[in-house]
Amino acid sequence: MAAVMHASVIASASRAGTVLATAEVVLVPLLLWALRRAPGRNVAGALLRMCLLFAVFTAVVGWESVWSRFWVPEPLAVRRVLAVSTLQMASSHPWFGTGLGTWSTVYPQYAIIDVGAFANQAYNDWLQWTAEGGFPFGIMLASLFVWSLRPALRSVWGLGVVAVFLHAIVDYPFSRPALGCWPILILSLLAFTAAERRDSGSAH
Repeated sequence: MAAVMHASVIASASRAGTVLATAEVVLVPLLLWALRRAPGRNVAGALLRMCLLFAVFTAVVGWESVWSRFWVPEPLAVRRVLAVSTLQMASSHPWFGTGLGTWSTVYPQYAIIDVGAFANQAYNDWLQWTAEGGFPFGIMLASLFVWSLRPALRSVWGLGVVAVFLHAIVDYPFSRPALGCWPILILSLLAFTAAERRDSGSAH
């Protein structure tokens, strides 16, 4: 299952997605071993099997597209322009922002060049949150990310939330309802698990 999902990321030709998904696949077994939830022999065997399956499924979907994108000159050129405009937008509306969901409508007023296409998102959820909701809103979501780090590492299965937050630096996963609802659900489960751990600890 992990190999199939990893291959789907390769097929999408997402550079950040490929890096984050690969890092997560390696980090999860290592964390299970470091936290003594799995013997080293089992972890090594699992990593070996996953690597073999990853190679097979990656060969099936093809790795050439994503590999070529890693070598594109100035891969973040358009994103850099959008980021500068979004920062200007946020600076003009620091407290309450322009309103959630208004980025694409307000962006033309702050565009510094014509990118030659309709700019639907800032391709950086962090900056877009701050521009649309104001700096307090951006700080609130940054605080949520920082809070999630410890329970995500302790649970291991919550690492996906951290990966999505990091991916949001160069894309807009939270702006897509079908994708954005999953990190929120997992964050809720992490909060519930952390509360249960505290309760069990205080009971002893």
